[in-house]
Amino acid sequence: MTGAPLRVTLQRSGGFAGMNRPAVVIDSASLSPSEAARLRELATRAKAAPPVTESQPDSLQYALTIDDGSIHRSIELDELVAEPWRGFLNYVIELAGKRASGPN
Repeated sequence: MTGAPLRVTLQRSGGFAGMNRPAVVIDSASLSPSEAARLRELATRAKAAPPVTESQPDSLQYALTIDDGSIHRSIELDELVAEPWRGFLNYVIELAGKRASGPN
């Protein structure tokens, strides 16, 4: 990991039931070195491009906050967002799922 830890807060809402889930915080300092490096790489690629999405009724919405110690950015994404944001969102969701399920 390079630089300050990267923290990503993810909150999911919407869908058919319109449910709001509690926010999950992913902190690169608590990840393995390879996971932290991948998170940082995907975040860097995503932050370099504006998100492109086509919102659909009843789609899931994601509120993301990205904080690397020097830049704090909040953004709302639809589940149909295009790359490179899609890859970043998918990886954050994957990490959040691992965090929720605990160690194997």
